Amino acid sequence: MNFLISALVPIIGADDDVLRDTARVMGYRVVGPLLCFSGEIPVDFILEAHQLQKMKNAAKQRKQKAIQTQGQGQRFPVAAD
Repeated sequence: MNFLISALVPIIGADDDVLRDTARVMGYRVVGPLLCFSGEIPVDFILEAHQLQKMKNAAKQRKQKAIQTQGQGQRFPVAAD
């Protein structure tokens, strides 16, 4: 069965690029805007997509935190001579 990736985004709760990456990792075919399965959407696919989405969100938060701390001009303490 073929599913529109844009229709799966709100159902599965993962971004478009995460669904494409999950399909690539798990060996499913992506043809343009369609994600192709031999039947129903496997539970393993959904779980893997959720895991990749969590990893993406955590990386985004770390990046934002690094940008914020860099922008505050924090300096490391220097030992006195």
